[in-house]
Amino acid sequence: MDNHRTVHRMSSVFDIMNYRSILMPNRSSIRVLFEYNAGDGRRDFTILSGDIPEETRKQLLEMLKDNISNDRIIHELDSNNLEYSELTSNL
Repeated sequence: MDNHRTVHRMSSVFDIMNYRSILMPNRSSIRVLFEYNAGDGRRDFTILSGDIPEETRKQLLEMLKDNISNDRIIHELDSNNLEYSELTSNL
């Protein structure tokens, strides 16, 4: 039986876990806001962590848009955490 519900509008805050980069070796997570509106097809990600360099921010937003589906966030996100490896699995 399918337990998915219909979502028309949604805002969700989650953390990208286990994030490490050369520029930020001590950071283990990054907070993200996801906003969705089925009516107009809007789907936006915003990096909430203020100390992320602009170039890293752009790369993460592109990876989120390319690799994470609406359904993944709406129906499958566990404990509001998303593993960084899920963003890079298609690279």
